[in-house]
Amino acid sequence: MTVWVDASSGASGDMLLGALAGAGVPVDALQDAIARVAPEPVSLRVERVIRNGFAATRCHVEVADSSLPQDRLSKARIYAGAGIPEYWIVNLRDGHIEILRAPDASHRSYREKTSVGRGTHLTLGALPDASVFSDDLLLPS
Repeated sequence: MTVWVDASSGASGDMLLGALAGAGVPVDALQDAIARVAPEPVSLRVERVIRNGFAATRCHVEVADSSLPQDRLSKARIYAGAGIPEYWIVNLRDGHIEILRAPDASHRSYREKTSVGRGTHLTLGALPDASVFSDDLLLPS
């Protein structure tokens, strides 16, 4: 079978996987295909959802957490050095979100570091009127 995907308007990976699973492609087949090209283990979990009367298949993509040391050290130094005002690390393994703020570009580090768990409403420095619920970013417990 050949599948043609016109992603000119955008298509995220999880949306595409959900569409394939919803069209009848077995999740095990998708998992096997991803395993052949992914550098780290990835697991898929699908569920049927209904929003505003429309049914769809949602695909949750869970990736390995082996990049955590790189996220904390290398990436944080790069982002702080570039003056990125806020950097979040979603630590799936330990079930919390690490929030780094107030970059010190000359030292390539963040002056403020906070860690939050479940049940927390987080505000974005750049969008103070917007908030994100931490449970929406973390894996189900």
